[in-house]
Amino acid sequence: MEENINQILTNENDNEIGAIPIGQDKQERPFSKLNRTLSESDLKSVGVQKILLSQMDDYEKCKEELDCYRKKYYASDKKCAEYAVKESSNTKTEALYSCLLAIGSAILGMYPGLSDCAAKWVVVVFGILSLGASLVIKFWVGNIQIEKK
Repeated sequence: MEENINQILTNENDNEIGAIPIGQDKQERPFSKLNRTLSESDLKSVGVQKILLSQMDDYEKCKEELDCYRKKYYASDKKCAEYAVKESSNTKTEALYSCLLAIGSAILGMYPGLSDCAAKWVVVVFGILSLGASLVIKFWVGNIQIEKK
């Protein structure tokens, strides 16, 4: 009776993706419930020694594969960090370029509204210097940062 109930419950959940029947693991190992302790006489057996050596070889191969993936992971993690630093430095350069460009444009925009001739020349000089500095930062400093990395 109890088995029939479990069977009904598991059949209802079979439509779900990855459904696991009640009372069962995803993967049952056939020898999981055997006694795994070995005595001295068992360890002296040639067959047991060959099996243990074979398993050790398999574990070594698996370890080598995992070491390869670990190296690849750290290499890609390092590249990702380098790209993040490069992106942040580019963002800072772009922000400085935008600020200087806006300031220079605003200063040059004040030029027609000034009546004093000496103030006009000071405004023009500072505006042109600000625009020039923004262009230098954009094209010269930005290229130097990219070449260093």
